[in-house]
Amino acid sequence: MSLAGGSWVAEGASDRRLWLLAVLAVVALGCTVASVFLQQGNASLQREVNERQKVVNDGVRLAQLNAQLVQALVNVAAQADDKAIRELLSGQGITFTVNRPPQQGADGGK
Repeated sequence: MSLAGGSWVAEGASDRRLWLLAVLAVVALGCTVASVFLQQGNASLQREVNERQKVVNDGVRLAQLNAQLVQALVNVAAQADDKAIRELLSGQGITFTVNRPPQQGADGGK
């Protein structure tokens, strides 16, 4: 028997504690290394997700701008009866009809 930590402990128990502490230290080190690798992987995936979200957001903004542009072209084509713009829109699959206001009769619409 020897004096370890202020109390009498058998030599075999001291060796077992030393091995147990060494194994726990190796496990803790392994967990730390695994955590670092997982964190790097997560950061990489997060960057990829952020890039994709930016593409989606840009697409939404461009779709809104496209709709506004088409609406403006339709308005100009309808007001000016512009055949070139009508053909341009028709080539892109966009068709429209103009609702003309009813014509008033010779009596001034009475």
